[in-house]
Amino acid sequence: MEENFEDIDHLILVFLRGEASEKQYHALKSWSHSSDENKLTFESIEKIWLGNPSLPASNLNTTKRDQIWARATQNQTTKRNLIKSYPTNIGWWMVAAILFLIFSGVWLATLMEKNTKVPENISWINKTNPGGQQSTHLLPDGTKVWLNAQSVLKYPDIFSDSVRLVKIHGEAYFEVAKDAEKPFLVLSDGVLVEALGTSFNVRNYPEDLAISVSLLEGKVMVSEISQGQSAFLIPGEGLDIPRGKSQFFRKKYDYDTSFGWKDGILIFNGNDFTGFRQLIQRWYGVNIHINGAPPSDWSIRARYKNESLRHVLRDICFNKNIEFELTDTNAVLTF
Repeated sequence: MEENFEDIDHLILVFLRGEASEKQYHALKSWSHSSDENKLTFESIEKIWLGNPSLPASNLNTTKRDQIWARATQNQTTKRNLIKSYPTNIGWWMVAAILFLIFSGVWLATLMEKNTKVPENISWINKTNPGGQQSTHLLPDGTKVWLNAQSVLKYPDIFSDSVRLVKIHGEAYFEVAKDAEKPFLVLSDGVLVEALGTSFNVRNYPEDLAISVSLLEGKVMVSEISQGQSAFLIPGEGLDIPRGKSQFFRKKYDYDTSFGWKDGILIFNGNDFTGFRQLIQRWYGVNIHINGAPPSDWSIRARYKNESLRHVLRDICFNKNIEFELTDTNAVLTF
């Protein structure tokens, strides 16, 4: 495909600058994945771009790759002028993180298994919320995190010089401090969310069929590592990533449903009894016991803000014609 060389060269350049559109990103990804030679070519250029080449030029043994390599390393005036038209502090480690995400499964596996590469003297901090408890946390870089009930947040006491990586189980909302030199990465069961300065929500409870990401401000890239799928989100968009599936489901979210929890808003959106029970237990930190059998067609739609458990149960049980008893840590529903 020699006739497409100029297009590939351009795609590589705009992507390395961090200026590629979603269409350009997918086109470059497709080209790189089409052969091992293309992948090697791109990785070689990326290493030179980052100023740390380790692959000898002899590994690129065709005319096309020699041309691309030359264009990546040469210092022609036209190319210098072209690059100078962009800021020099565009965040090369952001480029590196994206490149590794797309082209290096080994690096991403290392992220999941080894908590990424951080200096040995840095320890990881765990923040755990039981059921019925929410909390806010200020990370070392100034990022603010709202942590929902039955959720765990892990982050280093000092971020590394190259990346800001945190891990989440459950649900958390992030207001990310801007730092163009250090991408902010959230890892949650094989799903990676990357942002520089933005506000977004990540939900990943064990009972959920999909991991969900909702973007309030800024721009993020969401990637499912094992399936090799990635997507960009813009404000107002959400993404559901079914567990073990390669397909993403893009959606427009409802603000209260995606973000309302951090403002004390409890929503039942057609929940069946199992979903209703799980949400009540997580939100209020109680155990729900059952006498009798709930109806198979149980469905509830309701919205509460900063309401007590007793008020919620009194309302719902009245409408469902059931009885309840409530103690500090237990609720009994009788059908």
